[in-house]
Amino acid sequence: MKSGLFFRISRVLSPWFSLAAQLVARGVRLCHLYLSLLFRIVQSALVKGLQFIGLLSDEIRSIRLADWWTEYVNRQFAKIALCLWIVLNGVLWIVLPYGLGWQPEAACSRRACEFLVDINSADWPELTLLPRIGPILSQRIVADREKHGPFTRAEDLLRIRGIGPGILRGIQPFLKFPENNGGNITPEQRHVARPNG
Repeated sequence: MKSGLFFRISRVLSPWFSLAAQLVARGVRLCHLYLSLLFRIVQSALVKGLQFIGLLSDEIRSIRLADWWTEYVNRQFAKIALCLWIVLNGVLWIVLPYGLGWQPEAACSRRACEFLVDINSADWPELTLLPRIGPILSQRIVADREKHGPFTRAEDLLRIRGIGPGILRGIQPFLKFPENNGGNITPEQRHVARPNG
């Protein structure tokens, strides 16, 4: 039963198989024809190119024999110029910063930051310059100031949602209260601090 079914299927599909085999054979022949044609074209181009290069190299060789001395001098000059350029850049890189008064970071004295923000008159973009205060917190500070009035001391900022003791300690050296010192630390107590850092 199975062999009969296989025989029927193979008999039905055999014309298709032979057609596919013929198409593959034609494709192989066409590929062989195109490749052999391409090979012949490339071969003839290479032969002509090599002949041209041979003629050209004879001309170049005769020119080079006449100009070998200038070519040698030019190469030596280029080498000397490159060496001088490298040495000059090294000298500039090493000596010039010290000649301009540059000092290593360890030799520089630290200076206290004089950045102060008047918390009662600053707009929200100015308040974003304070460390760990972004646009949202600065807008909350301005809204609270408009609603409850000016801040009299630094601890008044704790009533704003999002400002805790840690943030207050970070921004307190940069706050200025015009009426009294308002809980600010004095300039002598102020440690070296930088905004946003």
